[in-house]
Amino acid sequence: MKASTKTKMAMSIASSQSDVFLRSYFDRFGSPSRVTRAIQELIKNGKLTRLGYGVYAKTSPSPISGKPIPRKPLENLAEETFKALGVKVQLGS
Repeated sequence: MKASTKTKMAMSIASSQSDVFLRSYFDRFGSPSRVTRAIQELIKNGKLTRLGYGVYAKTSPSPISGKPIPRKPLENLAEETFKALGVKVQLGS
C-alpha cells in the first residue's frame, strides 16, 4: 500500500537534521492542496508549528503545559530560517 502524503511528510520531518521547513520543502510530496491538508494535520497532531507564512518548525511537548512548542529557541529558528531563505545573517552585539 502506498504511503499517504502526510505519512511521507512526517517521516521526512522526523529524519531531517533541520528544525525549520519552508513550504517549498514539501512540494515534492504531492499537489499543493494535499500538502496543505497534510501540513494542517501535522500541526493539529503536534508534529509541526507555524512560525510564519510558509515557515514551519519541529515541535516537542512543553515541560509545563505538555502542548507542542518549537524544539529550539526562536533566535536559533530565526537564524535557520534566514539561512534556508538564502539571507545572510550576522549576529550583533
